[in-house]
Amino acid sequence: ATSSRNPPKRVRRLRLTAVGILVVYGEEDVNEIFVDTPLAVCEQRDPKGLYLKARTGAIKHFTGIDSTYEAPIAAEIHLKTAEMDIDSCVSAILQYLNDGNYLRQTVSGFCDAL
Repeated sequence: ATSSRNPPKRVRRLRLTAVGILVVYGEEDVNEIFVDTPLAVCEQRDPKGLYLKARTGAIKHFTGIDSTYEAPIAAEIHLKTAEMDIDSCVSAILQYLNDGNYLRQTVSGFCDAL
């Protein structure tokens, strides 16, 4: 494990979860990003109609409908997507990673998390 004073320089992988995104740096170094979207907004944005299917019982154990949802308690980044556009969310994530020295600068000036 690395100390919080010397975080690793590279992000090893991003993993999408039901709660949001986990930024994994090593075996034990994980930063959580809470993608906070109200249920009503999720239903409005649902292109596949999964929430409607869950509400009618066609899909069982659907998070937020008939399965409980527990928001993260201490996520490092909290994105309120009903109030933020995609560019703002990406900027917030990149700013956090940059401030923590997790990103390296490429020749073209763009951040590279690989």
